[in-house]
Amino acid sequence: MRSVVIILLIFFWSAQADNAWLANSTSALLACCQHRGTGDINATFYEPDCSGHYKAMWVRDFTYMVLYASDFLDPASIRSAIDTIRISQDNVTGFIPDNVATSGQVSWGPWPWQSTHCIDNSIFYPLLVAAFVNWTGDCDSFASLLPSVDRALRAVPLDQGLTWNDPGLPTVTYGFVDSVIPTGHLLFTSLLLYQAATQLLPLTQKCDVAANSSFYTELAVGVKTNLNRLLLDNETGLLFHASNNNRRRCVWGSLLAVELDLVPAGQQQQIVSFIESQLPNVVFAGQFRHLVAPEGWFPNFAGFDLGTYQNGAYWATPNAWALPAIAKFNVPLANKLLQDCVNSFKSYGIMECLNEQGYHGAVDYVASVTNVYYASKRLAQASPAAA
Repeated sequence: MRSVVIILLIFFWSAQADNAWLANSTSALLACCQHRGTGDINATFYEPDCSGHYKAMWVRDFTYMVLYASDFLDPASIRSAIDTIRISQDNVTGFIPDNVATSGQVSWGPWPWQSTHCIDNSIFYPLLVAAFVNWTGDCDSFASLLPSVDRALRAVPLDQGLTWNDPGLPTVTYGFVDSVIPTGHLLFTSLLLYQAATQLLPLTQKCDVAANSSFYTELAVGVKTNLNRLLLDNETGLLFHASNNNRRRCVWGSLLAVELDLVPAGQQQQIVSFIESQLPNVVFAGQFRHLVAPEGWFPNFAGFDLGTYQNGAYWATPNAWALPAIAKFNVPLANKLLQDCVNSFKSYGIMECLNEQGYHGAVDYVASVTNVYYASKRLAQASPAAA
């Protein structure tokens, strides 16, 4: 019995040290990624990395910062950044831009082949606003931002309750796979839509604002009702990334569906058990591949080699939901993966992505550390030592 207590204490002290290191690293990267607007632009811009690789404020990366690491952020600076995005909204369609540079230059997407704006940013922006209001309790901001939020959500293309990428006129769907072309019904942006709608809905009551709450309910119900019907892989319980092009079993999205309780409990167990059975093909250094190795995306229009970038490298970004999802059924495994990830950060740096051969993406990548920091807080609540 005494040996068990000692092991638990060692685990607890080790976890505490890792959590402190993560907190310090998160604070440092969030500080160094901030840049002031140039000329007469009086706003703070939050760039995705501290190495100068991505020289603008990407909406999706910024949302993850606020959603998962608001502990280290200043509300006034965040509100100024949100306003920068709001005033860049397309006045005709309601779409939200992909990124905004400190000069005020707006970009609607990374690739010339896109037929229209990226889908995910018009969902990330409402999720960003909800995260900001949940954090600050600023109902006045919620009321003033709500018209732009609703316009953004109404711009999102839908079919049978799920987000939709027209096979004849495809565009970027989720920016963390913006080098591939999934078409038809979409998994990840549908999950984001559910997440945004379910976070906005209670705020309409809490802040007592005149909002179309029935619209948010309709969006959430549409995703929950149709997700398995249109995207389920019956063999594994996982969900396909899309219904047409790139109909692949999606690791990131399936684990997010578990975290959001969007699929039945038995299916959640099935998904996590499958991930456990395929762990060497899914996880390296505590970080996750999009797909189960050796699978890659096709078509991968940007031509990234298999095993690199979004076509098979391993990312820490999904740890924010992947580790809590795994912890629902296997807390020790989730804690081990967290420790492996932190050890990788300490040894090799906080990378955008990496693989076994030494390849890596952008250095000092903020979403990697913010999302793992959030996962560490969630696992601290789930661990036996915390109890």
